[in-house]
Amino acid sequence: MGKTEVRYEAMASMVTIKDLEPETTEEEVLEAVAKATGSTSSAKVLRITFTHDGCKTAAKAAKTRCYRCHDYGHIRATCKGKDRTKLCMTCGKEDHKAKDCSSPPRCVICEEKCHEAKNYTGSARCRCGTSTR
Repeated sequence: MGKTEVRYEAMASMVTIKDLEPETTEEEVLEAVAKATGSTSSAKVLRITFTHDGCKTAAKAAKTRCYRCHDYGHIRATCKGKDRTKLCMTCGKEDHKAKDCSSPPRCVICEEKCHEAKNYTGSARCRCGTSTR
């Protein structure tokens, strides 16, 4: 097998693996990611695509989102964050749900940390440290 590069960020939703042999299996990809990151979580490969140079690229499943505090990486049952269940997950305002929201996105977590908040929580523009990038 050729040189393998694994890039990993905490809370990342995608891992890029370069320079793999075309016959590399999904199981080998998952094993390499687990070894490189020290993760014992059950990552799931959603898609494997071949780039123009013949290498495989695997996309990992997105991290779990808590619907209590709107943060990532845990669920309501284990949440220690603020209760934001009455807030819209798009704009952070009360009295409506995200599916009915016509306001622009606003990350309440970024806003609390004095960052630019004109983004969805966890989006590529999110600066609050919870991004799923």
